[in-house]
Amino acid sequence: MIQQELGIKKIDVLKIDTEGAEVSIVEGLRNLLPNTKIVMAEYHTESDRKKIEEMLTEFLLYSAEVQELRGVGTVKYANLKFFNETG
Repeated sequence: MIQQELGIKKIDVLKIDTEGAEVSIVEGLRNLLPNTKIVMAEYHTESDRKKIEEMLTEFLLYSAEVQELRGVGTVKYANLKFFNETG
């Protein structure tokens, strides 16, 4: 994994905007998610939005925006582990 090669142990903000490949990228980064504070992801279909949400069960959705004409949206999640530490 590239994060191991680079010595990445935690991520403050992970922004994913890859024109439709967001679901597979989140899947590929699952082992990094427990040590990620914020995940921001674009989605292109409602199905993709649901898949992203299913993978982020330890996160709290704090913002969601949809561009109705294009059907593209953005979701923002905070990791509950970090949220609870500061609250």
